[in-house]
Amino acid sequence: MAASLCKLRSLQVKWPGFMPWSLDVLSIDSGQLYGLRGPNGVGKTTWLRLVAGLLPANGTVCWQQAQCQQIGRLAAFCMLLEDYYQASDKVYHIVRQEYALRMGCEPSEQQYHEICKTLAWSLDDQCCWGALSAGQKKRVLQLPLSYVMAAVWLLDEPWAYLDSQATADLDKAIGRHLAIGGAVIVVSHQPISLPHQQLSLQRGVLC
Repeated sequence: MAASLCKLRSLQVKWPGFMPWSLDVLSIDSGQLYGLRGPNGVGKTTWLRLVAGLLPANGTVCWQQAQCQQIGRLAAFCMLLEDYYQASDKVYHIVRQEYALRMGCEPSEQQYHEICKTLAWSLDDQCCWGALSAGQKKRVLQLPLSYVMAAVWLLDEPWAYLDSQATADLDKAIGRHLAIGGAVIVVSHQPISLPHQQLSLQRGVLC
């Protein structure tokens, strides 16, 4: 039986106007990939934000600290957010800013270049955000997966816009994270090729 990294109990959004949520207990287990499915508009992205603590909520998130320490990961979620950048913003600054916000310190030049090695193209320091394709932007936004040491990844449509090579690279990254005992929750309308446990969300009810 897989060891639990985290248990979610009775989570509900506290803001008025949000649909009610029904979640008794969900155990997020080590080495497990979860695919969260459901029609448009049922609240899959909201659910990820709720779990990540980005929305005020009732309920509890109970981390199994000993299990997280055993796999060498922090008892934390890593959620990748869609971009809010301007077309004129330099990608160099975006990558460094994202690192500083997540890690609490500026990356060295060596660290910056090590992070960027996971991209499928050479990143020009003068390149602007608006010059990137949708797929390239997606890859830049996924760079934190290479350095954030969180036990659980929360990924919203991670394969959208990616070409075949980028898709394969992301699959490998997910596989490595699962292999060391991490867990991943994915929201995707695309078929998930990796072995996973399916979760369905219907009108705020997780089943």
